[in-house]
Amino acid sequence: MNYSNVIGYELKKQDINNRNFEKIWDELPIKGSLDPMRKERIWQHIDLQTTPVRKVGYKWLSAAAVLILAASALVFYYKTDRSNYLQVVAYETSKTILLKDGTEIILGQHSKLKYPFEFGWFNRDVILDGNAVFKVKHNGQSFTVNSGGFKTKVLGTFFKVEMSGGNTAGKVSLFEGKVEVSYNDSKKTILKPGDQWSYNIREDLPHLYHHGSLSAKSLQLNFKNTALTEVLRQLSVIYGIKVSIGGMVNQKMKITGTFYYSTPEQSLEEMGYPFGLSIKKINEHHYEIK
Repeated sequence: MNYSNVIGYELKKQDINNRNFEKIWDELPIKGSLDPMRKERIWQHIDLQTTPVRKVGYKWLSAAAVLILAASALVFYYKTDRSNYLQVVAYETSKTILLKDGTEIILGQHSKLKYPFEFGWFNRDVILDGNAVFKVKHNGQSFTVNSGGFKTKVLGTFFKVEMSGGNTAGKVSLFEGKVEVSYNDSKKTILKPGDQWSYNIREDLPHLYHHGSLSAKSLQLNFKNTALTEVLRQLSVIYGIKVSIGGMVNQKMKITGTFYYSTPEQSLEEMGYPFGLSIKKINEHHYEIK
């Protein structure tokens, strides 16, 4: 039964201005909880819009108002859960994403990331289709990456998630911090730096390996006709450094190839060399390319 339609029909019978109720309905929070001031507004509005002669109807309206609050909480939660998502798609080139909580993500080629419009307020859950490198900002709330039945849950860390087409297999590589990985919330495994976890739903058996080089952020990124400015942003995420860009760098400079982790200075030199750019080390966390 559509309760919102039933309530709306009955309110019309009680001579209530439905436009004002619709405005109040739209102002209801996602979780359905109301502060005292907003509750008082609703009850005052009912008093103003109700014909005082029909006392029995007024009592019915009290029950109807309660139903409005309850039903609206469900409707708005459903609407937010289904439609209020932002989506970022990387096609031929990878993209850098900065979320509201300070989390940095390098979204791999031909990959897709979805996250709630109100990200960081009620949850820090994202949906990944493809692969991405995550540098999660610690704020006391868990951060979860969902990919089909695969789930990676963290508080604050640096890791990479890789998913196969159709999410039939997944791999998580941990560089810093600690994460909990699982498939369909079963067989949960805690990873430490240097661990690599993989799972194939056809085998229904997780594999856990330890690679010492992973603790040194040993990851690989592929670039295809990617703007040098975007590559530099991604390097700043990987190494946790600031890269100042001089006037010689422009949007026409493109990078195609595979990146392998080494040192910040060496990586920057490799990216700047084809364009005749020089690298200046200002300090351990700040470099300039010009």
